[in-house]
Order: sequence, then C-alpha cells, then structure tokens
Amino acid sequence: EGSFNVQKGDLLDVKIEQGNITVNTWDKSEVKISAKNIEDDESGLLTMEQKSGKVEVKFKGDDSDEFFLELTIPADLLIDLNTGGGNVTINNDLKDKVNIKTGGGNISAKGIGGDASITTGGGNIKLADINGDAQISTAGGDIQLGSINGKADISTAGGNIKVGSVNSTADI
Repeated sequence: EGSFNVQKGDLLDVKIEQGNITVNTWDKSEVKISAKNIEDDESGLLTMEQKSGKVEVKFKGDDSDEFFLELTIPADLLIDLNTGGGNVTINNDLKDKVNIKTGGGNISAKGIGGDASITTGGGNIKLADINGDAQISTAGGDIQLGSINGKADISTAGGNIKVGSVNSTADI
C-alpha cells in the first residue's frame, strides 16, 4: 500500500503489465494505492512514486495472475491508466481528463468531466456522460455511452454501439 498528497490538476499515471484496476473517489487531497495478489518473487517489480505533479504506479510483473490495483483518489486528478490485460472500473464521477487503455478487458466509468480517450483491445465499454471530446474504441465489444458534450470518435470492430447524444460532430 502507498499514499501521496496531491493537488487539483495533478496526474495519476498507472502502467501495469496485467491486472484489474478499480478507482474510487473521496474528498481528501490524497491518492491511496492498494496492490493485491502479487507473487512473492514479483513484489520488487511494483513501484509507486511522486514527482513534480505526477504520481506514477508501475508493475512489470506478469506471473501474478490475480493482480489487482485499487486506487482511491480525489475526483479532480488527471487520469492515465494503462494495463496490458484486465478490466478497468471507475466507480464515481471524475472531474477532469481521462485516458484509459487495456490490452484486453472491459472498461466502465461514471461521468467524466473532461475529454476522454478510452481504448480496449477486446472488451466492452460502458460510460456515463462525458463533458468533453470522446475518443472511444474497442477491437471487439459493445460500446454504451451517455451524452457527449463535445466531438465523438467511436468505433468497434465487432459489437454494438449505443450513444445517448452528441453535442458536436460525431464519427461512429
């Protein structure tokens, strides 16, 4: 486990080889990180550090099959989440820009207060409203979105797309 004090507009940058990521928000100006199910021989492959407005979490292990990362953050952080394979779940509304990428897994999120770039190599994407531009893609899965208050670029190579509304141009 680890925790870092942060300010509005700081970046949370997560890069893990594999594993599921869950994000919850709270009213504290702190990022709390909990990593679970790491094989003993891979515990040294997990790093957490803070430098100049950025909290970086990296896990380079690939034998920890049940690896799970739980993050509790303030809602006004910039978010960049990347997992080589696993689901990404955001349980509360976020207030700023979000970038999420998984090599294969489902992505679900509540409301996003800024631009959203969401990509999965194979999984479903389910998002509430996005108050900005949206670039959403899956190589094989369904996409379900609320309203988008900006430009929308949405694609799937094999699945259904359902969008509530787009308040600007749309390429679907």
